[in-house]
Amino acid sequence: MSLVNTRRRMQEMTKWVGAFVAVFILGIFLSFNYNGGMDGSAQARGTGVLARVNGETITTQEFENLIRNYREMFGRPGVAQLSQLPRFAWEQILSSHAQSAAARANGVSVSSGEVGAEIDRQIEERLKTVGAGATKDELDQARQVLRSAMDREGVQRQMEAQRLREKLTREAKPVEVKVAHILVKTDKRSEAEARKLAEGYYRQAKTGVDFAKLAREHSEDEGSKVKDGVVGWASAMPESAPADAKKKPTREPATSFVPEFTAASLRLKVGEVSAPVKSNFGYHVIKALETRDYEPSDEKVQKDAKKRQEAIDSYRTAVGNAIAEGLFAEYKARAQVSAEHPWLKGHLAEEASASNPLTAVKDGKVEDPAAKLKPAIDAYSEAYKGGGVWAGPGLAYKLAQLYQEAKQPDQAIAVLEKEVRPYSDPELHFAYGEALMKLKTPRKTDALKAFQQAMKQSKNDTGLLARLSDKFKELGRADLATEATTKQAKILVKQEEDRKAMEAAQKQAAAAAKPAASGGDVVQEVTVKTGEIDPKTGKPKILEVKTTKPGEKAADGKGDAQAEGAAKKDASKP
Repeated sequence: MSLVNTRRRMQEMTKWVGAFVAVFILGIFLSFNYNGGMDGSAQARGTGVLARVNGETITTQEFENLIRNYREMFGRPGVAQLSQLPRFAWEQILSSHAQSAAARANGVSVSSGEVGAEIDRQIEERLKTVGAGATKDELDQARQVLRSAMDREGVQRQMEAQRLREKLTREAKPVEVKVAHILVKTDKRSEAEARKLAEGYYRQAKTGVDFAKLAREHSEDEGSKVKDGVVGWASAMPESAPADAKKKPTREPATSFVPEFTAASLRLKVGEVSAPVKSNFGYHVIKALETRDYEPSDEKVQKDAKKRQEAIDSYRTAVGNAIAEGLFAEYKARAQVSAEHPWLKGHLAEEASASNPLTAVKDGKVEDPAAKLKPAIDAYSEAYKGGGVWAGPGLAYKLAQLYQEAKQPDQAIAVLEKEVRPYSDPELHFAYGEALMKLKTPRKTDALKAFQQAMKQSKNDTGLLARLSDKFKELGRADLATEATTKQAKILVKQEEDRKAMEAAQKQAAAAAKPAASGGDVVQEVTVKTGEIDPKTGKPKILEVKTTKPGEKAADGKGDAQAEGAAKKDASKP
């Protein structure tokens, strides 16, 4: 769509809606750079508050914009996807702030002028794609709209994260580090208590107390405490086990650890002890025992000086990235979050209940699942009643799942009935059928109708068809179970046929791109771009075939005519 049409559409709408539509018509940027067409301050982006992260206000406007962007990305998401979009948006917000906090804590800063220059660069880059044929006035208008729609704070956070990666890569050393640790778990005590204990062990180790002794006496990692806390070699690129099990490695292989642990380990010097590092296991106090230079395991690479240096340089970059990812993960885990919006309160309560499994209480009875899930259900219910882009069928589906887990199928039915009729989705009908079957007096006839509706709408969802087959059997309808299984089998066969057709198309295109036997040309590289399944042939459409000689750039949208014709011909075979 040209900028001329974009401008005309904008004039037909109110000012802020026009800015919003313009941004999405232009397909503008990464979602975190968009603030809804208002200025960059938190107050201007919306009066509602989602949360405060490390004291910084996150508005509901920012949250809503991200959810809308994810919906655009997914096209027509089903309820299972819709129920996850708010979580994706929240994770993106939290990750962005954690990355910024990690960057600032490590001495990275970005000036206001640099942020402005980056925004201008992104705008001009985007206009190269969508601005063809526009007049100077139209381009200037588009620049104003886009500049006002950019989230300066979001751009700044992205720049800070990237600069931290670059800084860490420059400082990285191509080494692996042998480490020991003391683990303090958080599933046995509160977060604050665990951190306090870990900090105590850290202070003792720093003042000269034997680390091995501390690990044997206090570490809650049963596997390593008997070995003085030693867990092995930390590496940015731990290698997989050799294919030949009999072949012994030339040196002790490195071990895969969680990102936070790897990052902290690779930053330590021999004899140095880390401050407590937070991961999903708890708090770690880590000591570096030895270091060794990275060596590529491939014997051919080792013998070739150039390839060996390239491998070492690649590992150095991996070290920088591993440290950055670990820092980002750690700062995210320890971010101070104060939830203000009911959806976020529900999400955090749901996460808390998932991380704390049901436990026996004093009278020997297992904790009531309804009581355990009540905080999440109450908060989500409030968000659902309040409406908004986070509500609707997606949140209804989420609530129904929690009600089912809480053994309250009647409540699940009540919330699903509001959405199941106006919103046609197979997973919604399946969840409705499940809830109907779990009533004290199951409504089997209604459940059967719901499952039949789910099968009718199932399209190519083989997993759903397998679940439906089981439900039909449970209801004594072997005929419908067979129908679901048969439909699933046909889809699987067709998917395999499509896969083989794709492979055949690629081989045919590669063969067509080879030079004649009498010629001296180099064999060309072939790229086959495919689209949706053609409903007439049942095969993927060949959108484009590009052929290039090694080192030669193909013209956009053009490929070898012979290869393209051969590929299309093969893909159209039954």
